[in-house]
Amino acid sequence: MINEIVKDGKVIGYIETRADGKLVAKDTRYRIRGHYDPKTNETRDFTYKVVGHGNLLVSMVAGPY
Repeated sequence: MINEIVKDGKVIGYIETRADGKLVAKDTRYRIRGHYDPKTNETRDFTYKVVGHGNLLVSMVAGPY
C-alpha cells in the first residue's frame, strides 16, 4: 500500500496504490471516494458506478463526490 498525498494548498485526500495495481482515492477522513482500475481504464465512484474513462481520482477527491 503506497499513499500519495493530494494537496490544494492543504491536504485534501490520498491516493492509495494496492498490490494488484488498482488505485483507491480517499478523503482526509480516509473514506473511499473512488476506484481506478488501470486494466479496464475505468474510474468508479465509491458505489462502483462507472464515472469515466482514465484516472479521474484527483478530481473525485477534490470534487463534490
